[in-house]
Amino acid sequence: MISYFTRLRLVALVFLIAFYSSCQQHSHELIPNETYQYAEEVKSYLNSQRYVVPGLGNEFGDSLFRQLDVSGIKKISWKNSELIIAPLKSNNPNRSAKVLLEFKNNKPVGGTLIEVNATGAGDKAGDQLQNFLNKKPLNFTGRFKATSLSNGGHELLSYTLQKGKLLRAEIVQPDRSRNALAKAGVPDQLAAVGDPTGNCVTWVRVYYNPETGEIYETLYLYTVCDGGGGGSGTGNETQYEYQQQDLCAKARSLKDDTVFISKLALLKYAAQNMNYEAAWVHTNQPANGGWNLFTGQPDQHHIQMNMNNFSDNSVQGMMHNHFAGGFSIFSVSDLRAMYDLLRYNKVENPANFSFTVITNQGTTYTLGIENVQRFRDFGNNWLNNDVNAVLLENRYTLQYGISNDNLPADNQEKFMNLLADSNTGLTFYKGNFSSLDSWRPIVRDGNNEFVIIPCR
Repeated sequence: MISYFTRLRLVALVFLIAFYSSCQQHSHELIPNETYQYAEEVKSYLNSQRYVVPGLGNEFGDSLFRQLDVSGIKKISWKNSELIIAPLKSNNPNRSAKVLLEFKNNKPVGGTLIEVNATGAGDKAGDQLQNFLNKKPLNFTGRFKATSLSNGGHELLSYTLQKGKLLRAEIVQPDRSRNALAKAGVPDQLAAVGDPTGNCVTWVRVYYNPETGEIYETLYLYTVCDGGGGGSGTGNETQYEYQQQDLCAKARSLKDDTVFISKLALLKYAAQNMNYEAAWVHTNQPANGGWNLFTGQPDQHHIQMNMNNFSDNSVQGMMHNHFAGGFSIFSVSDLRAMYDLLRYNKVENPANFSFTVITNQGTTYTLGIENVQRFRDFGNNWLNNDVNAVLLENRYTLQYGISNDNLPADNQEKFMNLLADSNTGLTFYKGNFSSLDSWRPIVRDGNNEFVIIPCR
């Protein structure tokens, strides 16, 4: 049966799902006419967003597009997109800002404003932007800020760094919603506690009054240490007795599905013995019993699939493997694949949908969709274009410390913190890697503890 893994290889056509794809940047030499053509494209896009994005017209003067430095605009090929990078004029030598306009199939799919505030920022911004696009560390002292210029427009994140070490992270959701502990109308931020030059940084969520600075509440979240380690305040998962019928219903459905287990067993073999990713997509179509197999290229940590292969409202679930060198937990590209299936209306029933990974490190996990609108909001914010997806990858590593160097248990906890902090609307299940027939929902409760829901 393993021979199936080498039989099907599909070429991406219109819509692509890319798992943990690499990032390469290629400069595009400009002639003057191209420069002004790109400038007009940027101006047209920004002008179209002026009445969609609150405050777009006055943040940098009369209007943002009037601040463009036309002579510095360039276009590059990057990932699956083309980027127009347009610098903004500034009289402040310690501040540099660039508009990134992302195109696919010659159509704009998103705009993002990147700002660097630091001593001599004009000299640093180019290097930091290149580090960001290539998913390398931000290695300066100052502030890095990203603002969405689409999807209603709002600040996405703001990092304060000291010699590349993260001291403060402020993350904003599209609807400004927070977790259950948030107080209405009270902004919050994530702040680092302790010596930033030490080995460990402790993160707390602070609820405060932005006008007076009064702190209403400080909530411990987790600790990140150089070289791995750290964790939540409880250290380990805790048994927690309360009723979660819906979560347990999904856990039981996976446990009792013998076909699901048999397909996952094939992916387990691939994770441990093959050098490529493979995926099973389960649909309500009769061909192949509803199961469709896709495989990636050797030594490539991604799979490309044509979304048009799936009828609307047909996909019931998806599972894939991470072979040696891949994450022990879901990657950003995995989340993006899940989001793409939802936003292109391929999912039959979000309440019953499952997205599973099994890894070379001996872990297997499943995600479910508990709140469709929250997951759509999260995806619209972080997964709807390549630039925002890289911003989320940056949060993975810089803010949460998710890394291949960590123990799988550490990555699991860090990933669950990200899910909870980001209000994703997703549910998280840990599977039994040995037998593949046991699944346990894990949630972060109101006391900020990770708890296992004992399903029977």
